[in-house]
Formats: sequence, structure tokens, C-alpha cells
Amino acid sequence: SPLVSDPVDLRSFSGSLTRGRLGELSVAEAYSEAQWVRHSRAHVSRTRAPMFFLHLQLDGRSMNRQDGREALLNAGDFTLCDNSRSYEMQFEGPNHMFVLGIPESTLRRHLAAPECLVAVPMSGQQGLSGLLSGFLRNFWREYQGSLDENSAGRVAGTILDLIGSAYSATPH
Repeated sequence: SPLVSDPVDLRSFSGSLTRGRLGELSVAEAYSEAQWVRHSRAHVSRTRAPMFFLHLQLDGRSMNRQDGREALLNAGDFTLCDNSRSYEMQFEGPNHMFVLGIPESTLRRHLAAPECLVAVPMSGQQGLSGLLSGFLRNFWREYQGSLDENSAGRVAGTILDLIGSAYSATPH
């Protein structure tokens, strides 16, 4: 999805992005220094495919905003955002995040109204959301290590089922 990144200090900014595929899902790990990331109305108009992104905070903190809601994420916490509408993320310090990209039609098979769940913070410390957080962190380590593409593709269904389960207890 198109977006713009505005580093807090351009002179000292550093960042990296590692990306991959998991069947029809995309996976990415982002490291960066403090910055603002915006997906504006202009970016929305250039977006080719409707997707939801699950942002899992690995280290650091982030503020995720969409639809008038704010989700402050600490390590292990996650939230959803929708690329068919404007959103922004703020990282006041170093950031380390895992991002799972899910086509809208795929996510709707697991969540009836995902647009109602954007910028809702989900705790990575307990319950089903904690189970999903731990699973995704462990999955990402294996994916980067030795997990073959065929095995990784089979895990996609499990991840989607866990997302549906984690959000099932969330009032919307």
C-alpha cells in the first residue's frame, strides 16, 4: 500500500524491511527509528487491492490511528488497519514491528466486519490475543529460519483461524 514516512530526525534515521509471502498473505518485519507513517486519502485513491494489515509490535511502542480510534501498542500487542481508508502510525523511538497483510475478502471469511475492529488494541499478554501474538512471533522466527514455502502456506489457515478467535471476544 502506498504511504509516506516522515522520520523525526532525518540525519540519524535508519530502517529496514524484510518481506515475504505466505500463500495469499504477505509478511514483513520492519525496523526503524522514530517516525510518522501516513496512509492518506491520496494514498487510498492509489491503492490497488483492499487489504487489512495486522500490526504486531515486537519491540518498542507505536500509536496506530484510524477511524477516530487510537491503539497504543507495546511489545506483543497488535491491532488491525484497513488500507481502503486513511490511517497513521507514530513511533516516538526505535520501532520493531511484524506486519501481516491479509486480502479483504480472505479476512472477511474469518471476521464478519473487520472494518469495525481497526485501531482496537489487542493485548499480547493473555487470552486468545496472547496466543495469537505468541504464535505469530514464533512463526516469524521459523519462517526466517528453515520453514519451507509449502509448510508456511499450510500455516496461513491456522493464523487466520487464530485471528478470528482472538477478535471473537472483542465487542464491535
